[in-house]
Amino acid sequence: MHWDAIGAIAEIFGAIAVVVSLAYLASQIRQNTRQLRVAGRQASVDSLKGTIVSQTESETARLILHGFDSYCELSKPDKFRFNGQMNNMVFDFQLTKTLHDEGAFPDEAMAVHRRWIVDVLSTPGGKEWWQLDTYVDAATREYIDGFLARGEGKDVRGVLFRGDA
Repeated sequence: MHWDAIGAIAEIFGAIAVVVSLAYLASQIRQNTRQLRVAGRQASVDSLKGTIVSQTESETARLILHGFDSYCELSKPDKFRFNGQMNNMVFDFQLTKTLHDEGAFPDEAMAVHRRWIVDVLSTPGGKEWWQLDTYVDAATREYIDGFLARGEGKDVRGVLFRGDA
């Protein structure tokens, strides 16, 4: 056997090894992407659950409901507390939007979260607060403002009190 033939066979085996390595790498990347999507969604859901649980506590619930009616009529301490609750909701949404934009959060879940934040900001107090808030990044503000400008939000109080007489 000639050395040229041995070299050619070695190159063929080398090429096969490269193809197999690339296929394995592609498989690992797909698996990692799936895991990142699940982790991203879980982080967003956990954050949102924490927000919801904290907001259903008696005193906080009263504060939020009064704030939804009118932010401007709240006392200074209540404005401070309401501001914290609203920032928490908006920052949760910013996280969700970032994960969605990176492909790590599904479209349907993003739509639900977007509807919630737009509905919250469609309350009279939510509108007042949104006009005063300066801590939201420009891209998120522009994104939310687009939905608000098109009138896509429903005052969330109507959703919260379904079935009330």
